[in-house]
Amino acid sequence: MKNNKNIHDYINQQPTQEEIFEHLVKTGHMTIEEVEIEKNIRYCMYFSNESIFEFLINPLKAYPQLDIHAFNEDDVEIDYDSQEKIKYINLDGKKENFCVSFRGHNTSIFISDEDRAAQKKSIWDINWTFNEEFMFLDDDVKTKTTYSDTAGNIVYEGTLKDKTHAEILKLIHDFAVVLMGATKIEQYISGFSKGGPEYPKHKYIIKITNSTKEKRKVIFDNITFLINEDE
Repeated sequence: MKNNKNIHDYINQQPTQEEIFEHLVKTGHMTIEEVEIEKNIRYCMYFSNESIFEFLINPLKAYPQLDIHAFNEDDVEIDYDSQEKIKYINLDGKKENFCVSFRGHNTSIFISDEDRAAQKKSIWDINWTFNEEFMFLDDDVKTKTTYSDTAGNIVYEGTLKDKTHAEILKLIHDFAVVLMGATKIEQYISGFSKGGPEYPKHKYIIKITNSTKEKRKVIFDNITFLINEDE
């Protein structure tokens, strides 16, 4: 995630796919029926609330160190049976430094150690030592994604279109489990490729320090996590 941006401020600046579709209906470019068909065909991460709870939130509740809350686009907390779409979930309660946002074409995990109580002398003061965004892009969206969209972030390059919602949300779950409890995160780029106007494709080494002291190595396609170890 770009520097000097609060996680929730950044999420709220990004239109959800739902908001984009609503605009298309209001301006007469699409009908409601066309939107519903497009949602199911076009994007592989247009999750229902039921799926988010069943395959992400409920499994994460097995970890007592997480404090999970779901919110709509107006930042109002919602429950399982709400008719309003989940826009993001907080995984660390009121700290709001560890969350997952859902945009249909893109799901992102945000994590930082921002100290919101720290006094800032100016808007340029940094109150964190790490501030990362892990991006999961719909395969078809990647061809339209440029460097400015991903700069500084970690982009997962495994395919998603061939996975079910349950499998994608399990992937998000597994990333969250690796990241939870991090007290230090360092990002290293170990590979580079770029074709045409698209964003550069990288291999990443992500070094994580947490309080468990357990040394582990976890690999998700182009992203390698080194937990409590140097190599």
